Amino acid sequence: MESCACIQVRGCQVSTNTWAGSWLVTQEKQLDDHYIVLRGIWNGWKAEHWIQIEFWKPRFGGKALWLLCPGCGRRCRKLYAPPNHADYMCRICWKLAYESAQTAHQWDRGSAAAMMAPFYAAKGISMRQVERAMRRELKARR
Repeated sequence: MESCACIQVRGCQVSTNTWAGSWLVTQEKQLDDHYIVLRGIWNGWKAEHWIQIEFWKPRFGGKALWLLCPGCGRRCRKLYAPPNHADYMCRICWKLAYESAQTAHQWDRGSAAAMMAPFYAAKGISMRQVERAMRRELKARR
């Protein structure tokens, strides 16, 4: 998700983080529905995306916004467009995961270190030393 373009709402403010092309973001109303409209050029083509907004009145007063995902209709605070895609949808529709969720436990026991354990045990190296070395290597790559 870190490499995706993003549209997000905070309170009643809409902000965009686009990485390809130039987008003009406007708010429009059709009948009783409110939309955020993205108009611009993407990969040399004129593009126009309509994202429906749902207003919500919290108990403590004021007004807040939700974006409705064009893919599934779910209420979201953020919509994403992966690289080389112009459509904005929720992370569930795109099947996106946070990088930290993908790399958090990759060197835990039972995974890579456990597969390498017999090799290192023959050399007299303990499992804990293998795990520490793998974690250091991972941190150095970041």
